[in-house]
Amino acid sequence: MIARRIVLICALAALPGLALTACNLPRNGQPAPDVSVPPILVITDTPAAAPPTPVSHTEVDLEFIQITAPGPGSRVTSPLVVTGFSLPTYEQTLVVKLTDMNGDTLALQPVTLQAELGEAGPFETTLLFDIAEEQPGRITVYYASPRDGGLVHLASAHVTLLPEGPVVIEAAASEDETIQIDYPDPLAVFPGGIVPFSGSSEYFFEASLVVVLCGEGGSGPPDEICGTQDNLLALLPIMIDSPDIGLPGTFGGEMQVTVTRETAARLVVYATSPMDGGLVHLTSVEIILRP
Repeated sequence: MIARRIVLICALAALPGLALTACNLPRNGQPAPDVSVPPILVITDTPAAAPPTPVSHTEVDLEFIQITAPGPGSRVTSPLVVTGFSLPTYEQTLVVKLTDMNGDTLALQPVTLQAELGEAGPFETTLLFDIAEEQPGRITVYYASPRDGGLVHLASAHVTLLPEGPVVIEAAASEDETIQIDYPDPLAVFPGGIVPFSGSSEYFFEASLVVVLCGEGGSGPPDEICGTQDNLLALLPIMIDSPDIGLPGTFGGEMQVTVTRETAARLVVYATSPMDGGLVHLTSVEIILRP
């Protein structure tokens, strides 16, 4: 796992116009060279007939962003202290968000990792919120790409929000990556418009995931996943091959996309909540697309 992420960063540092402080630790979603010719947009909504052969790993990746407290199922009041641990990010910055049962934002707070630049480390922040009645809520911690503003990684914990009363803090979730992309590897090159992918995932509602390809940046209306709508190159809903409801499983398929030049892209896999449609987990890998 560590060797894999080191290869990613050293390769990223070799890209023209990219300045990194360190090349020996993971730094997902780093800036890429500005370009003037946008890729051609292709949206696909049907899975490919022949998914790629899954890549086997000896161990599961560690979660990029780990929320250590409060854990899922906790009962919390304001002020709410959120703690966690993360791999290094651009300028060591994350964003912590609290949403209510409708998905509306109750609190939003940037937070900085308590570690030297380029090193993994803990984070902590306090959120203030005001509600009239007990209701389900979600704590979300995410890392946005400095290149396009889209999401590189996102983790969450579902909790119960209380206007007052006793607080109950449950244990954190597993440290294993919730959605793991086994293939492609970081900075893999894909010519000809076909991008195969495979991985494994915890069970989500109706065993559903979504795969998206984001490009190098755009200037259109905002898009939560890719930053702007014109930066979304392809989208594909997929299913987790789970042995039964509630059990983890594997996934795989192919994306179809057309580009007119070499393009630094991000393959994103995410899951949404049946409660409000908001994101509950997202992971990604940087790749290179060629005509």
